[in-house]
Amino acid sequence: MLTFLALTVSLALADPEFPGLPAGSLELETGASTVLTLPDGRAWPVSVIRSETQPAGTRVWVARVGADTSPHRAIVTSGNGVIFAWISTPDGNWQSQFGEDGQAPVLLPASLATDEPGTDIRLPLAPPRSPRAGNDPAAAIPVGSRGTVDIAVVYTEGMASYYGLGVISRAQHLINVLDQSLIDSDTGIRVRMVHAQPVGVPWNEFTSTLETIDDLVAGASFGHPGTSADVFGSCDTTGGLQCNNDGDLSHLYAMRNEKAADIVIMLRRYWRHQQTYCGVAYLPGGGAAGVIDPATDDVFGVAVSGDGPDGNGTGASCGDLTFAHEIGHNLGSHHNVENAGGQFGLFTYSYGHRVDCQFRTIMGYHSSRSGVSCPNGGIAEAWIAAFSNPAIALCNGQACGIPADDPAMAGADDNTTPADNARSIRTEGWRVSLYRDPPATSVVSAVLPSSRAVTTGQPATAFVTIVNPASTGGTATACGLQLHGGHSGGSFSYRTTDPATNAATGALNTPADIPAGSSQSYVFQMSRDALILQSDLRIDAACANRRAQAVVSGVNTFLFTATATPGPDVIALSATPDSSGVLTIAGSGQTAAFAVAIANAGAPGNVLFSAAPAAGSSGVGLVQICRTNPQTGQCETPRSAEIPLTLAANETATFSVFVTAGMAIALQPAVNRIRFQARTASTAVTVGSTSVAVRTAP
Repeated sequence: MLTFLALTVSLALADPEFPGLPAGSLELETGASTVLTLPDGRAWPVSVIRSETQPAGTRVWVARVGADTSPHRAIVTSGNGVIFAWISTPDGNWQSQFGEDGQAPVLLPASLATDEPGTDIRLPLAPPRSPRAGNDPAAAIPVGSRGTVDIAVVYTEGMASYYGLGVISRAQHLINVLDQSLIDSDTGIRVRMVHAQPVGVPWNEFTSTLETIDDLVAGASFGHPGTSADVFGSCDTTGGLQCNNDGDLSHLYAMRNEKAADIVIMLRRYWRHQQTYCGVAYLPGGGAAGVIDPATDDVFGVAVSGDGPDGNGTGASCGDLTFAHEIGHNLGSHHNVENAGGQFGLFTYSYGHRVDCQFRTIMGYHSSRSGVSCPNGGIAEAWIAAFSNPAIALCNGQACGIPADDPAMAGADDNTTPADNARSIRTEGWRVSLYRDPPATSVVSAVLPSSRAVTTGQPATAFVTIVNPASTGGTATACGLQLHGGHSGGSFSYRTTDPATNAATGALNTPADIPAGSSQSYVFQMSRDALILQSDLRIDAACANRRAQAVVSGVNTFLFTATATPGPDVIALSATPDSSGVLTIAGSGQTAAFAVAIANAGAPGNVLFSAAPAAGSSGVGLVQICRTNPQTGQCETPRSAEIPLTLAANETATFSVFVTAGMAIALQPAVNRIRFQARTASTAVTVGSTSVAVRTAP
C-alpha cells in the first residue's frame, strides 16, 4: 500500500469529547447538526448520519461533512479512554494519530510519501470456474442485505505497546471506517469485529510483510506451523524475502474456527524499512474467475495491515484506509487498472478507480505509482473512503467508477475500462461472509465492583463471573480474562476464585473450563504507570470456543482511574428488591427504589453522590437519592439529585435510589439502566459507580 507523510498539528483528544466539535456533539442523535472546526481553521457544517454503541464497547459517530448531498464523512470512534477519527473534507482528509510516551494525540492532514515497490496482492492459483448465472445485481441493494463479514483481529506486541489500553478501540475504528465505506458504496454488505487477541506467540515486528502473510495463511487457514511453501506447494521468492518461517501461528486455526471468523487480519505496528509494505492480502477468484467458493476459498481469508506512524521516525503512516484496502482484496477487488499489472480481480470490472492527480478510491494506487507527475507531488490527490461504483458521485463530485455495459469487455486505461468494485462485491464478493457460518455462541459476564480509583503504580482488584448458558449445550473451554493492552504501561493478571469466599483457588493467569449451565468466578488485578482518568475498560471473558458477550457499560466493564495522589476509592454495590438486578416499576408515572451500599477503600475526601439514567436510556423520568439508615433502610436525608459527603478512610454509607417512569420502559438491560455514581467534589472524577437495569411491568 501507499503511505502518508504525517504533517503534525498538535491537538489533545479527550474521550468522549472531540476537539473542534462543541461539547456533547458525540451524543447528538441521527439528523442533528453542528459545526466541525479543523486545525487549519476551516469550519464545516456536519450532520449526524448514525451514532451507536457497539458490541466492542466503543461508540461510533458518523457525520456528513458539508452540504446535505456531500459525500464527505467524519468517522469518530471512542472507547477505553481514547478517540480516533477519519475526516474527509473537500479540502482533503484528516486522521487522528495516537500520542507516544504520554504525548497528546494529534490530528494529521494526509500527504503522499515515498512509494512502495511491487504490489500488495497475493493471487492464488485457482481452477477454472464458470460464473454463476443470474447473479449480477448491477444496481444498489439494501444495506446489509448481502450479509456481514466477521473479522478476527490479531494484533502484535508492537501495536499493544504503542496504543496501550486503546489498542482494541484502534482496531474497532479501522473496522468502522471500512464498514461505513461499504455502506456508502452500496455494496450490500457490512463488516464487524467478532474477536480480537494478541498474536499469542513471540513475533518479530520487523518481519517483512510478505513473509508475515506466508506464516499467517499457514497458521490461520491450515493450522500449519510453516510457510506458504508448505501449504501451497510452491514458494514466491520475489526479492529473496519469502519462505522463511518467522513464527508458528498454527494456534490461530482453532481460534478462527471457534470464533467463526471469515477473515483473520494481523494488525501490527508499521516499520517501513524493515517491513517494506503497509499491507498485503489474498485475492480470491482472481483472473476474472467470477466465483468465490466458500468451501475452498476460505483459506484465502487472511490479510496483514500495518498501522501507526513509521517506527523509524520518518513521519510516514499507512493511514486509516490501508486496513479497508486489504480487506477489499479479500473480497475479490483489485487495484485501479493502471496498477493491476494486466490482471483481473474477481470480474473484469473488479477494479478500483482513479482520476489522475484528483482522486482514487479505496482500492486505487496513487498516480505516482503509474509514473504520473502531479502538481506539488500529488498532495491534492484525495484517497476517497469508497469502493469504486459508477452509480455514486462520492469522489469529489464525480462518479466513483466506470460502468460495465458489457462486463466481459475490458479496455486498457481508466477512461474505458469498467471499474465497479461495489458491483463485484454485491455479485460474488459477499460470499466471503459464508467462509465460517454460523456464528459462535457467547458466554456472559459481570464485573464487581464496576469501578476503582487508585494511585499510579498501585493495584486495583475486582471480581468477574463468567456464565456459560445452558443453551450453549456444551462446555466453554479455557475461559480466562483479557484486558487488551493491559501489559503495556502497567500490569494485568487474574486467578479463579471460590465464589462462596472470594478466595483465590487457581494459578496465576490459568483459564478454566465451564460446563453448560454453570459459572466460574475470578479475581483480577491491574495497575497503570501513568495517570488515567475515568477509562471504562472492557474486560473480556475469553474462552477458546466462545465469543465474548457484547460489552455493556457498568455490567462487564471496569471504570478505572489512576491518580497521582491518594484519593477516595468508593466501592459501590447495588441491590434491587427481588435481587434480580432489574428494577421493575409498576407503570408510567409510578416510582420504585433500589438500594446501594458503599465503602471508601481509599483516602479521605469530599465526594458527591448522584444517580441518573445511563446514556441511551429511554422512558425514565425523575431520579433522586437519599442517604439511609443501614439498619432500617429508611431515608435520613430528603430525596435530592445529589448528596455531598465527607468520607473518612474505610467509612461506609447506604443510599436508596428512587426512579420514576416517565413512560413505558422496555426490558433492554444493555440500554435502559440507572447508574449510581460517586464523584470527587473538586474534580468531578468518578471514583465509584454501580448500576441496575430498569423496566416497567408488562
